Amino acid sequence: MLFTKMGAMGLGRGALSGKGAIVTGAGRGIGKDLARALAWLGAGVVIAEISDSGSLSERQIRDEGGSAIFVPTDVSSEKDMERLKGESLGAYGRVDILVNNAIVMFFGNICDLPQEAWERTFAVNVQGAVLGIRNFLPEMLDRREGTIVTVTSAEGMPYYAPYFASKRALRSLALSLAAELGEDAGVSSFCFAPGMVDTPGGSEAFRKLADAYGMTYEEFTNQGVNPGYEGLMPSEDCAAGFAFTIVHARHYHGQVADPFRPLDQAGLLRGGG
Repeated sequence: MLFTKMGAMGLGRGALSGKGAIVTGAGRGIGKDLARALAWLGAGVVIAEISDSGSLSERQIRDEGGSAIFVPTDVSSEKDMERLKGESLGAYGRVDILVNNAIVMFFGNICDLPQEAWERTFAVNVQGAVLGIRNFLPEMLDRREGTIVTVTSAEGMPYYAPYFASKRALRSLALSLAAELGEDAGVSSFCFAPGMVDTPGGSEAFRKLADAYGMTYEEFTNQGVNPGYEGLMPSEDCAAGFAFTIVHARHYHGQVADPFRPLDQAGLLRGGG
């Protein structure tokens, strides 16, 4: 279904041939399906994932005919990120695409969450993205070619304050980087807003939020947040739209992109746009 939808969006299997791509947090959910999508498009994909689930993503991509390596990575660690750089360049010779997708989430109210939860959230979600940019942007600038993406979310929702605050910071980071790069550097920077997506991490968070709101899980996930969907957006649909924005990164430079518009333009949104 993922690859069929990508084809319907005009994405061909050779669109990213010869490119190297890193997707952090690609062990499951959107990150995993995006890694699959980029590999199907011909990129050599590096799965930068802290858990062993990264090996399953690597195996699935290879079973689907793509090229991938799993590099166990704590994105908040400078040492790990330097090793990620070395192994990525060793495998594919170049990194053209960096998707800063890895996150952690802690549930609780602002006063009760321990300081460690705040520090870990910003270390992984924000500082991890900064380390990625610092490690991979200079070589992209030297070649005058590359794409760097951060992933944002909603803001101001209760009980996941560190997460939502970090996601707003990631939006600002992407737009600041785009402004620094300007239009002539050859490197694109944009932020991606996936919406409410059916992923293991998302579903866990939505259940906790539903309970906090005094709603059932079904009530919470059927609020009409996603254009064209009654409930949660399937992860593969999101990944297809995400891949489209990466292939057309120059168009999205300095913007906040989403999966809905490219899916709608291809006539793939359920029930229309």
